[in-house]
Amino acid sequence: MALYSAGVEVKEIDLTNIVPALATSVGGYAGSFNWGPAGQLVTVSSEKDLVTNFGPPNNVTTSTTASFFTAASFLKYGNNLKVSRSVEAADYNASTKPWRATGAITTLTAAPTAAGTGYAVGDILTLSGGTAGNLATAQVLTISGGAATGPVATVALLYSGAGYTATTGIATTGGTGTSCTLAVSAVATDGYATVTPIRINNKDVFDATVSGTVLKSAIVARYPGVLGNAISVVLCRSTALTPATTGQTDGTQRNDVSGYFSYVPGISSYSARVQAANGWAAKEFNDEIHIAVIDSDGSFTGTAGTILEKWEGLSLFTDAKTDNGATNYYRDVVNRNSRYIYINKLMYTRNTTVAGSASLLTEAEFTRTDGSAFSAGSTATQLSARSAVGGGVIITLESGANAAMTATGISTAYDLFADAQSVDVNLLFGEVHAVTSTAVTNDIKLAAIVNSRKDCVGFISAPLDVATKTSDATKKSTILTDKLTTNACPVSSYIVMDSSPVYVYNKYNDNYLWIPACGHLAGLCANTDSVADAWFSPAGFNRGQLQDVVKLAYNPNQADRNDLYTVGVNPICAFPGQGIVLYGDKTRLAKPSAFDRINVRRLFITLEKSISAASKYQLFEQNDDFTRAAFRNMVEPYLRDVKGRRGITDFRVVCDSSNNTGDVVDGNRFVADIYIKPSHSINYITLNFIATRTGVEFKTIVGA
Repeated sequence: MALYSAGVEVKEIDLTNIVPALATSVGGYAGSFNWGPAGQLVTVSSEKDLVTNFGPPNNVTTSTTASFFTAASFLKYGNNLKVSRSVEAADYNASTKPWRATGAITTLTAAPTAAGTGYAVGDILTLSGGTAGNLATAQVLTISGGAATGPVATVALLYSGAGYTATTGIATTGGTGTSCTLAVSAVATDGYATVTPIRINNKDVFDATVSGTVLKSAIVARYPGVLGNAISVVLCRSTALTPATTGQTDGTQRNDVSGYFSYVPGISSYSARVQAANGWAAKEFNDEIHIAVIDSDGSFTGTAGTILEKWEGLSLFTDAKTDNGATNYYRDVVNRNSRYIYINKLMYTRNTTVAGSASLLTEAEFTRTDGSAFSAGSTATQLSARSAVGGGVIITLESGANAAMTATGISTAYDLFADAQSVDVNLLFGEVHAVTSTAVTNDIKLAAIVNSRKDCVGFISAPLDVATKTSDATKKSTILTDKLTTNACPVSSYIVMDSSPVYVYNKYNDNYLWIPACGHLAGLCANTDSVADAWFSPAGFNRGQLQDVVKLAYNPNQADRNDLYTVGVNPICAFPGQGIVLYGDKTRLAKPSAFDRINVRRLFITLEKSISAASKYQLFEQNDDFTRAAFRNMVEPYLRDVKGRRGITDFRVVCDSSNNTGDVVDGNRFVADIYIKPSHSINYITLNFIATRTGVEFKTIVGA
């Protein structure tokens, strides 16, 4: 506060601004998986995390397997990888099949608009009868006129209110009779309808567009993909965990669920409190439900029947609370906490193996209409009858699907990395499987992102079909012609390319497969950050050893390495007894420049990101000598430190009135010129061995 009388006022000014040390080894990967969220970036720190979030690879023939191992190859060197899952238009979540209305509707009769006139074109009929249900599709009825020669038309019907309502008018004028018979021609007997494909990419999509609505499928896998077909859901709401008989008197097929739950569901403490508050002596509302999620065939855990997660004592009441005040409504609990499923409303949930089984529960029976009472007076009787049935049901999800990878899907996955301000990533690599239009499109997309961001390096791999070629000459031609000429691999100092796919072991399926090497190259850069600094080369025998690679598709000799290196392709070489090594550190920059080396490009990315992050604190300060001096005093110690760590050989910072002229200051701009002499990696070694006579003094030859 300002002083208006004698006193001492203390102010504090912070001149300790420094250039922060920023992460330099954050990986970014876009690829295809058979599980996990899409449309979101997920950070994983290990292969175990990758399996947890995106599922294990299913088999060697799918793109999801190559994607998994490409991402996993980076995690052999680094522990910070942001993954963007690609999904296609035909990728679907596994789900339960919706239960169709029963075959109780056999014949419906409705009077025409007026006796003897028949039905007029455009008439909408409300038909009595039928059973309220979750219809999978509109049912088709055949409409016959009252007269023997009356016209015949078809009309689609949907359930509405207490009956079925025609959604379209009758196609022609009816007969002359006083009534018309409507015969059901497409309502099947009890059974499951065909699942309408569902795609829910992530929790945000579910919350925004699905949660709160009644889908045709009661239970849906958390994410798109075939892995969801391995999920079984166990539901129990009864007086016993083990059924008395395999077929109950009400026609319901129940399963023995005693191995999944520790006690029989009954009345929750919430339900007991509400019933007591309403003065009901008999506790009739058994609202508890047990839910378990099972790995039915071992796809998730490797062991069939493993319990993935379970909840006991959840409530069917929407406002139910636990004793500590948290929500206990089963949909809220499962949808907020499950890693595997979403639950809509458990209406007409049936055993998948037994046709004609009765529903496990109808949620409407447990919906409160106000704060003190429950719905229809017959509820207690209905619940009592249902509660008498022992056991539970086990439902296996189905129809989860993975479509073939497309350029569109990968491009959308790459888009999540486009914003440099909101997404911090340094080493970006992605999915490229072969020399195809899809692969080329992916290369161009990756290059467009890194060239736009200018704060990360993109890694592009040799095409996988190099592994199918029979001669080294053909393999080299595949890279030089197809990859660099015909399909125009991007040219940029922000792009790094390798020379060969790598052969790796798939421990999940006990086989081998070829994958791109881009994950390994990005990983070598991350490892270099860990053992040295970003401005050191990731190549060579000290830091360039590829891990867990069985063999190369193409091991170039010296002559081939010369041809590849000239056009910016970094050879990967296998040396007997010394392993498989990255044997080049060039970027894809065409013109001769210091930026045609990986270490120089990454040096400048590091300096630019760190200094620019510190510079934002100069915004809205006065552009005067004090602010400029403060900037120099912040940047110069940082550059001296980089110089001491062998990143640069010299530097100079100019930030004074010479480059902050009157015009610059009047334009509300601030200019600093930072001159850098980068350190260079050794690419060529010349060893001169000189033989001399015994009596010759070395100083006469070499000099003092």
